[in-house]
Amino acid sequence: MPLKTAYKKLIPIRLRNLLRLKFKSLRQVLYRGDAVSCLCCGGSYARFAPFGAVTPRPNAACPRCDSLERHRFLYYFLSQKTDFFSQKLSVLHFAPEFVLEQLFRSQRAWNYTTADIVDGLADIAFDMQAIPLKNDSLDLIICSHVTSYTDDEPLALRELCRVLKPETGVLLQLTRIHKPTEQSFTGGALDTAARETIYGFDPFVRWLHGRDYPEILRENGFDVTLIAPTDFVTLNFAQKYGFINAENDVFDGETIFLCKKIKKTG
Repeated sequence: MPLKTAYKKLIPIRLRNLLRLKFKSLRQVLYRGDAVSCLCCGGSYARFAPFGAVTPRPNAACPRCDSLERHRFLYYFLSQKTDFFSQKLSVLHFAPEFVLEQLFRSQRAWNYTTADIVDGLADIAFDMQAIPLKNDSLDLIICSHVTSYTDDEPLALRELCRVLKPETGVLLQLTRIHKPTEQSFTGGALDTAARETIYGFDPFVRWLHGRDYPEILRENGFDVTLIAPTDFVTLNFAQKYGFINAENDVFDGETIFLCKKIKKTG
């Protein structure tokens, strides 16, 4: 059995994540400086580290906590531009990113639960397309880079809407697509080569989100507000705190879709 396979079978994923972060925390010595700062861990560095399996993008990952652009921007938005951390909220976080999970669990006002389709990766396991929770039971849902992988994304969106309380929120971030289209469509039927050409970096993504995506969200029960890094801060600020990758003209930050369940009248 290969060493890497044995390691994965013998060491639980959460412990592997801890060991991985401990190892990567050593690299912060190589990035000493103050040109950029991470709001997730408070560290300052000469630059962020590269990230990506096929073609690593430069200046992306925090040398200490491993946060990426989307993590840092989401945490900034929640902590600096909302009062969510001071509210008593029932919060569900799908496919929790390790760095954000630690930050969110520290919010004493939150009743915070994580979920994943794979058993053992979160507090509870289920398919987003069939959420085993009551109607109108959650105050806030955090869902980053998940709906793009579902077989039936509209069904998943309706499930998110169903379990959400009226006029409360879902924070969605979508898997970044290198070639945005006007209309969204499923890429499930495409062969691997075609998927890689269209999606740019992830052939397993099933849904290509176009400029019509806000309308799709509205059709499935949500009022939608689009929130981009430069809505709040200057370009220099966004680059310094790692919301936008200054060295890659393809990656220009990720929009947050703040989706509120439409309250039915009558």
